[in-house]
Amino acid sequence: MSLAHKYDEFSDDYSETDDTSSSDIATESDLQLFENGYQAGWQDAVTALQVEKEEGIQKAAQVLEEITFTNSEVRRQILNSVSELLQSIFANLLPHIRDQSLGSTLAHNLQTIIEKNLGEDVQILSSPGMAQVINDCLSENQRQHVVIKVVPDLPATEIRIEVGQATFLLDHGIIETAIRDAIAQLAPQKGRSLNV
Repeated sequence: MSLAHKYDEFSDDYSETDDTSSSDIATESDLQLFENGYQAGWQDAVTALQVEKEEGIQKAAQVLEEITFTNSEVRRQILNSVSELLQSIFANLLPHIRDQSLGSTLAHNLQTIIEKNLGEDVQILSSPGMAQVINDCLSENQRQHVVIKVVPDLPATEIRIEVGQATFLLDHGIIETAIRDAIAQLAPQKGRSLNV
C-alpha cells in the first residue's frame, strides 16, 4: 500500500498563477486584521491599567480618609475623657487648693503690710464664705492688728486689705481661672465646651 495519496506532490514546474496574487491579498488582509487586533488589545490593556490605577488611588484615598476619621474620633474621645476627669478633679480639689494657698499668700503679704504700717488699723474685706478661712490663716499676732469685715457683694476670690487710705487686692482666683482655661483648651473645638 502506498501512502502517496496523503502527501502533496511538489513538482519542478511550479508556475505563478492568479492564486498567488489572491494569497498576497489574503496575507495583507490577515496582516491588517492582526494589526487591528493587536492595537485593540493594546488599547484595552492601557484602558484596563488606567482603570486599575484610578481604582487604586480611590481606594488609597478612602483608606486615608478612614484613618484620619478614626484618628480624629479617638483623639476627640480621649480629650473628652481627660477633660471630664480633670473637670471632676479640679471641681473637687481646686477650692481646697485655693484656700490652702490663700493662707500662705495672705500671711506673707499681711505681715509685710503690718510691719510697714505700724500703728495703723488693718482691715481685711472678704466675702461671707471666706471670712472664716481668712481668720484660720492668721497668726495670733496678726489677729491683734487686723479686723475682718464681711462684704456680701465682694467676689469670693477677692480679698481687700485696707490700711489707712491704701487698698491692696489679693485675687486668689487668678490661678483657678488659669487652670480652668488650660482645661478648656483640652476640649475639642467642635465638641461641647467644658464648664469647670
